Amino acid sequence: MKIVSLGTNCEVSFFIEQFTARKLDSYISSWARMNFDTIGALDVFHNLEKVLDSTWTLLPWGMVKQDALNIGFHLKKSKDILFDKKGEVNQTEYAEALAELKSRLNHLAEKTKRLFEEEEQDILFVCKIEDDYENTLLYLAKLSKILKDKVKKANYVLLAFVTKGKAERLNAAGISRNLLVQDVDFLQSPPIKKRGGFDLKNWQDGFLKAVTKLRNDRLEMYTRNMLENAPIAEVKSGDASGSFDPQTNTIECRSSDNSYFGITYDIPLKAVKNKKLCLHIAIDQINSERNDVGYIQFWEKSTEKPETYSGFLENILCDKTDYLIWYTVPNDITSLRLVIQAKNGSFKMSDCSLKLSLLN
Repeated sequence: MKIVSLGTNCEVSFFIEQFTARKLDSYISSWARMNFDTIGALDVFHNLEKVLDSTWTLLPWGMVKQDALNIGFHLKKSKDILFDKKGEVNQTEYAEALAELKSRLNHLAEKTKRLFEEEEQDILFVCKIEDDYENTLLYLAKLSKILKDKVKKANYVLLAFVTKGKAERLNAAGISRNLLVQDVDFLQSPPIKKRGGFDLKNWQDGFLKAVTKLRNDRLEMYTRNMLENAPIAEVKSGDASGSFDPQTNTIECRSSDNSYFGITYDIPLKAVKNKKLCLHIAIDQINSERNDVGYIQFWEKSTEKPETYSGFLENILCDKTDYLIWYTVPNDITSLRLVIQAKNGSFKMSDCSLKLSLLN
C-alpha cells in the first residue's frame, strides 16, 4: 500500500511519517502549501507537466509561490541565505535555489503521473481542509472527480480530515464511494513539526478506518459484476433482425442463414488492463434448430490495431448451457466490448456476469 499526501499543507505529510514510522515517499503535493487558493490549487493535478509554466514569487519567509496555481513550495536554501541583512533578495542564491526547485518539481510531476496511471498497489490518498461546509464540499467533489479520472489501475481511498463536525454530513452527501471524511478537533496552520502536535486520536482513527475501507473495497472488486452498469448496444450482421429483452435477458435472431443478432457491453477499462477477467454465462430456454445457437466474443481496439477486431471467440452450443471463460485484457487496449449473439433462434441468459478473476 502507498500513502500519498494531497495537502493542503505539510501537516498531512508529517502525520503520515508518524503513522508509518518511515520517511515519506514524496509526490508533487507532499510538501506544498495548497491553501492560498485551496480549490484552485487542485488544478495542478489536471496538467502535471505544466507545473513549471509560470512566474514565481519569493515569499518573505523563504517559500516560493507558483503564481499561476497559487501553490507554495519549499526551496532547499534557507531564508537567511536567500535574503541579505537588509532584507534584499540575494539574486544569485535565489536563482540557484529556483533552478533546483524546478528540477525537483519536474521529477515529482512525472512521478505523480506514473502513480496515477501505472500504480497497481492500493493507494491511500490523504488530505485536510479547513473551510466552511460549502467550500469543503466543492473541494472534495473536485478532488474526487480528479482522482476518478486520473487513477487508472489502483484501488484507492481518499481520506479527508475536516474540523467543526462536518464529517458526518459530508460522508452522507455521497460525493464518491472512494471518499472517507474524518473529523478532528483542530488542524495546524502552519503545521508544527513536533510529534504529538496533532489530534492524535482522531487522526489515527481516520487512518484505521481508511485502511479497513481499502481492504474491503479490494475484496469487493472481485465480487462486482462489471456488466451491471455497462452501456449496452444492439449489433447484427447482414439482413438479420432480432430483439433483446432486458427484463428476461432473452436474445432472439430472426434469420435463415448464418447472420446474427446480439448485444454488446462496453467494458470500463479502469483497473482491468493486463488483468484476467472471468465471464460466466448460463443459458436456458433455447429455441433453435441449430447446434451452434450463438457465440461470445471480446472485441478489442488497441493502439497497434486501431480498428476493432475479435480478440476472442467461443461458440454457444445448445448442448452446453453453462460457460466459464477466462480472458486476459491486453495492456495497450483502448476499448473493449463483450459481444453475445444469437443465430437463427433465441436463448435466455439466466446468468451473465463479468468479474475480475482471482487468478490475477
